[in-house]
Amino acid sequence: MKAKFPILFVVAALLGSVALRGEDAKPDTTPKAPAAAATATGSDPAKQELARKRREEAEKLTPEQREARRKEATEKREARIKALQAKQKAGTLNENETRQLERLEAQNARFKKAAENAANGKAKDATKSDIKSDAK
Repeated sequence: MKAKFPILFVVAALLGSVALRGEDAKPDTTPKAPAAAATATGSDPAKQELARKRREEAEKLTPEQREARRKEATEKREARIKALQAKQKAGTLNENETRQLERLEAQNARFKKAAENAANGKAKDATKSDIKSDAK
């Protein structure tokens, strides 16, 4: 009986260690996306550097150059909206394009509201809450 106890103890210890090693050897099935996590939080250094450079360049522009840039961006945005609306009418708009169309239309409404406010001499900026309150 005394000889069985140490043998059983050793067998139990070996089985326990094998089970523990088996758990460690299992592959990690959790998805790993460090790049996506970094961009979602806005901590991607490359994007931060690009944004900083754009801000510096924008500060150096003359008012005429800024206006030209705004006009160019508006034309590009409106062209994309028209293309997406055409796809929507044709019924070939996918989920990503639907979201993009919604965002671009909201952005376009904000810019138009801001342009109206600037033309009327109002100092208040057009915000999302202004757009929502006007829609009601």
